Amino acid sequence: MSEKKVEIVPCHPDHLPVVWPIVEPWLVKALTYGPDLYGPEDIKERIAEKLFVLWIAILDGEIIGFCIVSVVKYPRATVGDVHWTGGAQHKGRLWLGEMFEVLKSWARNSGCTKLGGGGRRGWIEKFGFKEHGVMFEMEL
Repeated sequence: MSEKKVEIVPCHPDHLPVVWPIVEPWLVKALTYGPDLYGPEDIKERIAEKLFVLWIAILDGEIIGFCIVSVVKYPRATVGDVHWTGGAQHKGRLWLGEMFEVLKSWARNSGCTKLGGGGRRGWIEKFGFKEHGVMFEMEL
């Protein structure tokens, strides 16, 4: 019996009314791991404006994970920036590897020379990222 394949697809902004209620609780959790710069509605607005892209992982017709990305142009590189990732508890092993493969292809096709962002240290070896420091935050 073959293992079921996960689908990784971008969510068109027109589909946000259906997809957002599923993704938003996972996003709210992901937002607790970084600086307080965006709220869920800010992110939803940027997806609707096509400034961010919401990618979803689907297995058996069910959304089990997401990544929110954008293209950021710097003077010396264009980066596919992975902002937030999350999903159903204990299901990351089913979709994260495929998600990063799709995001690498999307980034290349979008003119990016790098794929980057923040995440768990375990992703460094598992998915082929290089560590270039850590992120810090201080309230002033």
